[in-house]
Amino acid sequence: MRALLCLGFFAYFAIALAGCKSRQQTRAKLTLRMPSGTYVMQHDARPRKYILRLPAGREDEDGLPLVLALHGGPGNARNLQENTLLNAKADSAGFIVVYPDGTSATDPAFLNWNPGHCCGYAWANKIDDTGFIRQLALRVAREYAADRRRIYLAGFSKGAMMAYRLACDAGEVFTGIADISGAMNVDRCNPPRPLDVFISHGRNDMNVLYGGPTPKVVKPLADNEDRPVSYAVDFWRRINNCVPGGMRFRGNAEIQTYVCRRGALKLVSLNGEGHTWPGSLIDLAGANMPTWEVSVNDLMWNFWQEAHERRYQPRL
Repeated sequence: MRALLCLGFFAYFAIALAGCKSRQQTRAKLTLRMPSGTYVMQHDARPRKYILRLPAGREDEDGLPLVLALHGGPGNARNLQENTLLNAKADSAGFIVVYPDGTSATDPAFLNWNPGHCCGYAWANKIDDTGFIRQLALRVAREYAADRRRIYLAGFSKGAMMAYRLACDAGEVFTGIADISGAMNVDRCNPPRPLDVFISHGRNDMNVLYGGPTPKVVKPLADNEDRPVSYAVDFWRRINNCVPGGMRFRGNAEIQTYVCRRGALKLVSLNGEGHTWPGSLIDLAGANMPTWEVSVNDLMWNFWQEAHERRYQPRL
């Protein structure tokens, strides 16, 4: 009888202990998984602000993709969130979005990045935006159990230039990038792996020129000079081992696909379009009036997901 009582006591103790551990694990997970909101992270002895947006109805789900969206200069995270409609795409497609803030001397509405080329506060003060965004991506991916195979960067204007720098210097973290009205101005780029690269640019962009053919000799850039779209396309075509595929048209958009042995590549050239995030609202900082004939959110997301499916589809 005493032996049975002891066994019963130990069984009860084991169940209670397991229950305690289960509750502790649940509480730990809930503690880590903070809701959508604005947060601050210390990096390089500097407080860095970002907006976290979890997809509606899927806030507690593991294994979601993660997109970091980088504003232009001038601009800030809140303006980008409010005008790109990327939250609505995140809700329908099921991914996490993080909107980091750049830095400035004084004006919180006029923030900038350090993409490694002139100009602005961040560049002049050698702000470590590469380290900040890399650390932020890894932190959010860890705390929200995101899919490490699907961490992406989408940047507008100066934010797109920053995305190119991250592709070159922190490409082991990211699966793909979207350059929206930006330029690939980094002087040296040795990406650690091929990436899925989506490029959207208006042919009438007067802020960051669409430009002409790929330069035969890549020279150092002058202040406020940008490399043409063709330079970025040619670079990633060679890195990803691509050849041109089909061309299709949607409204004023020419959509050039590529067939790649590694990574993926797509170019959307918009006739008659200026410096825009196609499909956005009209108050995006630093942008012209956008076209609504195409949605860059839909195009880039579909591109990334098709590339992911090709990479991981079962082989027969």
